[in-house]
Amino acid sequence: MSHQYTRVDLGPIAQMHALRRLFGMDSEYSNEALAAIARLASAQRVPAGELLAREGEPFQHVYLIIDGLLELFHDGTSLGRFGSGEAVGILSALARDPQPWSCRTLRDSTLLSLRVSEIFEVFEDHFELMHGSLTKLATDAIGWRRKLQRPGVQRQPLRTPCVSCGSGPLGLVERTLHLRHTIGLEESYIDQLTELARAATELRAPAGSRLWAAGDTAENMLVVVSGVVQATSLDGAPLRFGSGDMLGHLEAIAAVPRWFDATVERDLVALSLDCDALVDVWEDHPALGFAFLRMLSRLVVSLRLQVARQAPGAAQETALGSP
Repeated sequence: MSHQYTRVDLGPIAQMHALRRLFGMDSEYSNEALAAIARLASAQRVPAGELLAREGEPFQHVYLIIDGLLELFHDGTSLGRFGSGEAVGILSALARDPQPWSCRTLRDSTLLSLRVSEIFEVFEDHFELMHGSLTKLATDAIGWRRKLQRPGVQRQPLRTPCVSCGSGPLGLVERTLHLRHTIGLEESYIDQLTELARAATELRAPAGSRLWAAGDTAENMLVVVSGVVQATSLDGAPLRFGSGDMLGHLEAIAAVPRWFDATVERDLVALSLDCDALVDVWEDHPALGFAFLRMLSRLVVSLRLQVARQAPGAAQETALGSP
């Protein structure tokens, strides 16, 4: 918050309760991790009519609403009103993108604010907060994506593979190159990506092979190198995945059952990442965890904006699902 507002003393119990809501009440975070976040938070009373964030500008704070009412707008479209117990700004913070919406107070509000830069420092020191956030984001992404999937939905054209897939197994360099292309990491993260490539196993499956069925336990995620996977969600919506796409990652990270059937349409070469191995790499290499946080946050932001355009006000959600 750029203006000087009246500071408020919430007390440690109320502050910890608010922070636990931000990261998900159902998660068992240690008091040490929450206390580390609490030390960085400050509560202030903000009058009605204040503009807390402008569309197109970097987002500097995450706001937890103790009481009051905030409203978000994007390109003239309301994303909903947010009240006590909800959070605003966490998706923008994790996505590290310019603010895609404006935020203003509709009435006098008590807000607990956290600087974006300091949240990342605590995530690096307390992996449980990062992991919990990844799980919550993946869960939210599944929900928003399923709201948008309808029979006949057109997907982006399939891309050309960035590495050559011969009859022999992919080398470590080829695996690493493809992961960097898929996840979109900068060259400076090549060592971390190499560790991710080492943890992956190569999967080759001919056309017609069933990868999994809706309801199966999600034990791994796939990164498609070449080939095409045809999928059908539980509500009958068609999905199609090709080179550079990830599939199964949302339910694997969220630790929920598969929500679509997946069958190989065109001979498949993919990198398979076991859930436990993925978590281990995140913990050992926080930069990769931040990359997945950024990727999932951008996905959720994009899906929410699409939902908002279809039905204004329908994109409202609590905790990490909040903008």
